[in-house]
Amino acid sequence: MRRQTLLYEEEQAQWAEARALWGSAHPSKIYGPEHLLRLLCHLPCLLQLARLPKASEDPLRLRLVELMRYIERHVDTLLLASYPARA
Repeated sequence: MRRQTLLYEEEQAQWAEARALWGSAHPSKIYGPEHLLRLLCHLPCLLQLARLPKASEDPLRLRLVELMRYIERHVDTLLLASYPARA
């Protein structure tokens, strides 16, 4: 599910090549914080599917807000200033 949810179509081929070269490389080592941001964007839907108890969901949501604020404060060091054009 991760591949279909978080990788663009052209990145799926890159992912296959990277796995062949580096074995068990984690997506974050290949795609970096951008991959994390995609996960965070999909997370509300994924959490809904998980059907977490409210007592678990609320603290998780607070931590996610903290994480997003951290990323926002450090965007210049975490993300690239520009990206290659998609083919």
